[in-house]
Amino acid sequence: MNNNNFKKGFTIVEMLVSVTIFSILIVAVLSLFVSILRAQRHAFTTNYLTDQASYSLEYIYKQVRDSYPEDLEVEDDSIKIVNKKGGAIIKLEEGRIKVGNSFLTPGDIEVKKLEVIDSDLKQSYKRLTILLEMTKDERELFLQQTISLRNPID
Repeated sequence: MNNNNFKKGFTIVEMLVSVTIFSILIVAVLSLFVSILRAQRHAFTTNYLTDQASYSLEYIYKQVRDSYPEDLEVEDDSIKIVNKKGGAIIKLEEGRIKVGNSFLTPGDIEVKKLEVIDSDLKQSYKRLTILLEMTKDERELFLQQTISLRNPID
């Protein structure tokens, strides 16, 4: 038999081993890529939720902070501000924070809780505590802020 008739190449076993190793490497790289994408999406959602909650609390803070105690009517889930500028009602409606006729929070975020606690402490300044619970894409955020009015109680 003449050895020159055989062509050089890989055997089927060598090919199967190399394809298997290559497949394992591809699966590992793809799973790493998918986990990085999930972590990025989680971080983006958390950041977006925090930004919206901060904006909402800052808006409420500015409205309440500059009011006189007699201008405020506080209920469990709303604040009614009546003053010389006209006033506003800040309340939870349809899973969003509503100020007057417009919504303060976007539609893709659900506000589960807006609770306003009026401190009945015998102090010269009135204080309100705002509890806020928001969700987006199964991410939850709980915030609390206490606001003391600039204008003293008479």
